[in-house]
Amino acid sequence: MATVKVDERTYAELNRIAGDLRASRGRPVPIDEVIRELLGRRKPSGYIGSWRMSDEETERIFGDLQEAWKTWKRMA
Repeated sequence: MATVKVDERTYAELNRIAGDLRASRGRPVPIDEVIRELLGRRKPSGYIGSWRMSDEETERIFGDLQEAWKTWKRMA
């Protein structure tokens, strides 16, 4: 077994992710499993649900997209 040193912020984030995994899997999740989970997320689909944003942020982003789409010209 090896020892890996991380700063307090990184450790706190790993624990937050462990809590999310524990909630979804219904069992305790060790930090080792959290790291393996993160290393396995090589595809964009591995990040589904990881971006947390408020309803206001969602509305602003989609509003900005709609405004941008209005400037697009259709190709004949």
